[in-house]
Amino acid sequence: MHKVGDLKNITVPTWNYKIPYNYGITKEEARKTSYELFQKYFPNIEGEYELVNLTGNMEKDEASYIWYATFYKKYGELLNSYERISVNFVPTINGLYQLVVERGKFENNEIKISKEEAIKIAESKDKEIEPNREIENINVEERIEKMNAEVYLRQTDKEKYENEPVIIEDGYYVTDDRVRRIWMVNLEYKKETGKIDSYTYFVDTTTGEIIGGAKYNLLDN
Repeated sequence: MHKVGDLKNITVPTWNYKIPYNYGITKEEARKTSYELFQKYFPNIEGEYELVNLTGNMEKDEASYIWYATFYKKYGELLNSYERISVNFVPTINGLYQLVVERGKFENNEIKISKEEAIKIAESKDKEIEPNREIENINVEERIEKMNAEVYLRQTDKEKYENEPVIIEDGYYVTDDRVRRIWMVNLEYKKETGKIDSYTYFVDTTTGEIIGGAKYNLLDN
């Protein structure tokens, strides 16, 4: 039994196990085992996390001899991808392969900014950066996200930002390593050759600040 703060990573080499010949299981069986193992290793927080991702290590589920199950911490209807636990295991014998704990703790900030206000804030910032782009559609969701420097980088050097991988150099721009409740506002542009199709802004639900972004539609994830 573990508390989340007790560990960060445990790996058990697969050669410690005698993997049976008939190790193949279905995804539904893997799902059931994932919850059983989570309860076994973290019984005190079982209901606080939700299984979000479940994959085998082979293309076909029944051929997989390791399964990877990732659970996110729940805050009401929201999930915090930065506060996660992975329970990875060998099927049939249910042998533990790996436990991984990530602790990007959510600040659980309150909602003072409405969805409509967040849209106006995002549109205003976007107009500074893209004064000539026509917005065709806007989608908004409440999410939990970590601060990043992408909007700053886009505003500083838009052409380089949109055409090269985002690389934040030491001393160039630093953000706090904080996870906040945001309005995720995606603006879809009228398509133009050689330009990005949409942009996503992170608007802090408490302060109204833009604390990050991404040059694609994160609401598809």
